[in-house]
Amino acid sequence: MIAVCCQAKVVVVCGKSHKRQVISQDREIDHWRKGVPGMAKAKAEPSLMGEMFQGRLYKPNQGRVVRQVTGLAVALIFFAAAWRLHSTLLVDLGPTLFLGVPGTEIGTQISSSIVRRGVPILIALVGSWLAFRLVNWPPFANFLISVEAEMDKVSWANMEYLKRATVVVLVVMVFLGTYLFVWDILWQQLFMLIGFLDPSAAAS
Repeated sequence: MIAVCCQAKVVVVCGKSHKRQVISQDREIDHWRKGVPGMAKAKAEPSLMGEMFQGRLYKPNQGRVVRQVTGLAVALIFFAAAWRLHSTLLVDLGPTLFLGVPGTEIGTQISSSIVRRGVPILIALVGSWLAFRLVNWPPFANFLISVEAEMDKVSWANMEYLKRATVVVLVVMVFLGTYLFVWDILWQQLFMLIGFLDPSAAAS
């Protein structure tokens, strides 16, 4: 009985010491994380709307090709929309437009040619700035940088391999086409021979 009680006390003491050791280790890890810059809490990523009013370049030397192509593609979409707007919706405008409060005479008359040219130009400029800021927005820029890093790991085929692969594909396609054509003719003749297929319908 005394031995059992001693063992229980030893277990309790060992459990308390182990718990204290774990707490001490957790505190050391917390202090280490606070001291290491990389282990600090990540800052909140800036929003795209807030990034629109910035002029800085984010990691300009990383992922340049993918980011430039992406920015150019986004800008071209806005250019196409501006050109389409200029050539369709804004064509039917009258010679002048009234800008002011509807139902009153408070306002001014402006030439519709200004609107036909100004609105598409404004859309193109806004789209270009959006494309520029989009590829410098940290979350999206980091994604594009990762894409280019993965693309650099790809082993691209050389021209000789592409020629051989193209020849193989063309030969297989011609062979399969000829094979299916021959079987189609054979089945057609067989069905006509047993009277299952009407020859006049097959000829048409």
